Amino acid sequence: LETVTVTRLTRTRTIGAVTCALGFGAKSGTAFDGLNWTIARIGTESFAVGITGLNVGLDKPSGPDRSLIASSAGAVDIAKLALDVTGSYPDGRIEIAQPAGRTLVLADFLTGFGQHAQDFLNGLTLKDLDFVVAVPSKSGSIKAKLVTRTGAALVLVQGDGSKMLLSPADASLDCACSVTRTDVAIKGRFLVVEALSFDIAASY
Repeated sequence: LETVTVTRLTRTRTIGAVTCALGFGAKSGTAFDGLNWTIARIGTESFAVGITGLNVGLDKPSGPDRSLIASSAGAVDIAKLALDVTGSYPDGRIEIAQPAGRTLVLADFLTGFGQHAQDFLNGLTLKDLDFVVAVPSKSGSIKAKLVTRTGAALVLVQGDGSKMLLSPADASLDCACSVTRTDVAIKGRFLVVEALSFDIAASY
């Protein structure tokens, strides 16, 4: 048990909420290592899940409309893809996201599944992956960026000598969906013959 918080409303002189914060695993500085479980093996890598913290409490505990509130934080590791996971109740929101500053080399990810990766995938990385689900409204969104490891354009088509004919510089995906509609936006930039740049965008 890390902390117990009692919120008192001075205007009504009532207790607004009581929450308890729980940490799991050994504590390193201000963070907990968490409890981790390996669910399965995927190729040469593991599929593992972990939980680092849980907040649980009562909102308006002294009133007739009191309700349970909870939120949790953890992580999922799929091959070399490390993701942070958070969830909350009663709003039913779940978010899965890449930790800030972390990237994933696509070739490493496929190799972890025992698949052969084409050489050009060594130059591409996935970052800022963010996946959100809102259970009550049956809606969600996903965002991600695909960039080159060095920041320079990745050569896909090579011409005579060392001249580059076609290369992607960066790309992004934004998708939001609900019961009534789905919105998708894809953006990217391609370089042609080194000096010519095209920005490409598509939406639905």
